[in-house]
Amino acid sequence: MGAINLVNLGYRRQLSTDLSVVAILSDAFDGQTFRRYVHGAGFDSQYARQQLGRIAYVGFVHVIGAPKKQKAPSFDYDQ
Repeated sequence: MGAINLVNLGYRRQLSTDLSVVAILSDAFDGQTFRRYVHGAGFDSQYARQQLGRIAYVGFVHVIGAPKKQKAPSFDYDQ
């Protein structure tokens, strides 16, 4: 079997405390090809399958509810 060269890229940018934008690109270098080779006595076989099409996604994420509270320090430094 041959290797599958698959690279997915993603980016997230925080716009505010409750809103961020997300961009994802699947199979960035168009390398998702599956190859299988069979060699035997008197025959050779090769099978190749390529997944066509890249997928791009851009979206917004909105958080509903109260933001996480910061933890209070659990110890004090000596002064």
